Amino acid sequence: MLDELVRRYRQMPQGVKASFWTVVSSVLLKGISFITLPIFTRLLTTSEYGILSIYTSWVSLLSILLTFTVWGGVFNVGMVKYPNRARFVSAIQGMSVTSVMVAGCISMFFLHPISQWLGMNEFLVVCMFVEILATIPFNIWVVEQTFDFIYQKKIIITICLSVLNPLLGYIGIVTFPWHVEAKVLSGLLPQVVIGLFFFWQQQRRGEVFFDKKIWRYVFGFNAVLILHYLSMQVLNQSDRIMINDLVGSSKAGIYSVAYTFAMLLNLVANGMNSSLTAYVYRCLKSGHTEKLAQINNIAALFVGACALVLICIVPDVFRFMLPKSYHEALWIVPPVTLAAYYMFLYPMFGAVEFYYEVNHYVTIASCVGAVLNVVLNALLIPMFGYVAAAYTTLLCYVCFALCHYYFMKCVLMKNGEHKSIFNGRRLFKNSLILSMLCFMVLVFYEDDFYRWIFIMVIVAMLVYKKQSFIDTLLVIRK
Repeated sequence: MLDELVRRYRQMPQGVKASFWTVVSSVLLKGISFITLPIFTRLLTTSEYGILSIYTSWVSLLSILLTFTVWGGVFNVGMVKYPNRARFVSAIQGMSVTSVMVAGCISMFFLHPISQWLGMNEFLVVCMFVEILATIPFNIWVVEQTFDFIYQKKIIITICLSVLNPLLGYIGIVTFPWHVEAKVLSGLLPQVVIGLFFFWQQQRRGEVFFDKKIWRYVFGFNAVLILHYLSMQVLNQSDRIMINDLVGSSKAGIYSVAYTFAMLLNLVANGMNSSLTAYVYRCLKSGHTEKLAQINNIAALFVGACALVLICIVPDVFRFMLPKSYHEALWIVPPVTLAAYYMFLYPMFGAVEFYYEVNHYVTIASCVGAVLNVVLNALLIPMFGYVAAAYTTLLCYVCFALCHYYFMKCVLMKNGEHKSIFNGRRLFKNSLILSMLCFMVLVFYEDDFYRWIFIMVIVAMLVYKKQSFIDTLLVIRK
């Protein structure tokens, strides 16, 4: 049996191998983060954990804005458009680094008011700009490796960084009394070393820092998409920032722990989406879209079943892994996990918008979701407490998916495709049933007997439908 598996692996196309190891490394990275969670929740108070999550949220948000997200959709297009790929890589690196350095230097003159506005001390604000700057070369290198289906070095380095980060973080926290600063700095040091190395390597290879034509092209391509990328981060991060402002850093820390558990679903969803998006592109290019509806429905069914299993097992995991000070986060996990499922649906529809280069629809949907999220959080968190943020996140991702579905249909109509390539009625019917089941679980969330019966039913369904899932995976990864 082992020999047969090795033989099949060797026969896999390079792209399939790259996708496989990308998923494996993603699981390992999330696994390491998940395993170390009990350590840091015991070393850090809920307030300290909250400040750490706020720091991470601001890094994610400002990185989108300041770096132009040059490793996003524009990278793949640019790698095809420009024959001198090394020059393109070094030029976009120069553009991104210049932007962050200018913003960072200006911010140093207003450090105190900026730190008050962000809810962090001045040292963390400086660390934030350094981290954004240091991750640019590495992020560009990673997407270049992915583009070329080269996975070995990428996986080794990312896993080494993911091991070093918690290890140095633990040493820093137990050594110094400034726990949050020690954790941030310990993770920052290896990133700076890696960043400097790849900056030098890519700059030497491309031999250019400034290229007016490339900079103008990237700016024009991303001008609309920046709002989309930023809105996506607002959807992902604003709840923690607003909880910190409206309720306090302690509740933000508790919410962040719950969010970490819920986002484990992305291990499955992201791996599936990376292949699904490429499959949608291939089908649209060839004109053979008749199988898309069935493939996407089966993929959504699989991710939905995984969401239900995750929601059901979380109470036992909480009792085993976390101190009691974090247990109130348990009731946040179901709605945020369900939100992650609706987050999975967006790239199915968004891939069509990207394929036809109708970027403004993508931006409109993202902005609607982000604005709705901020407004609802501002209204509901003071009224119902920080748990309301989980339900506003869910509602916003439902609206987000619906917007993208509607815009996808508009794009198809404009391009002469009058028949829907997805079975929207069935997809949203299944999603509604999943949502009802997730909320039904809450009724017996603390009853282990009925909860585990529910888990066994879902697992039995997955086993029964396993061939459909396997066939779907084989089709989209051909």
